[in-house]
Amino acid sequence: MRSAFTMIEIVFAIAIIGILTTVAIPKLAASRGDAKISALAKNVSVAMSEISAYAVSKKSLAPRFETMSHAASGMMQRGEATQSGKSLLVKMNTVNDCLIVDINTTESSVGLKLEYGDPQGDEMCERLQNVVDLKGYSIALFGQRVRY
Repeated sequence: MRSAFTMIEIVFAIAIIGILTTVAIPKLAASRGDAKISALAKNVSVAMSEISAYAVSKKSLAPRFETMSHAASGMMQRGEATQSGKSLLVKMNTVNDCLIVDINTTESSVGLKLEYGDPQGDEMCERLQNVVDLKGYSIALFGQRVRY
């Protein structure tokens, strides 16, 4: 009856653990990146909805995005976004303007628009831009498209 493992059994066990680790760690890192992209895309969507609701309820726009949207405020506090004039610049990795939430004001209308910034070759920014469809994010503010 044996009471211990042989050296060859221990080497094989370590080799198997090493192989499993090399397969699992990249998958874990990719999952973390996907979660960050998903959360940021959702926060941008929520921020735009909140700004639209703020405009309708207050019949005006505040000068700061934090006032109009809790989601925008949270992104700014976490360093995921900054305000530049009437634009909210959403950061991803090293790209400071991966997504741009812009308040467009003309004489005839006021709208909220989402645009892509220059990804500068950053893979995470490109993936975030691929997740967000710009077609659904052009919003007329103050109920301008409502016809009576």
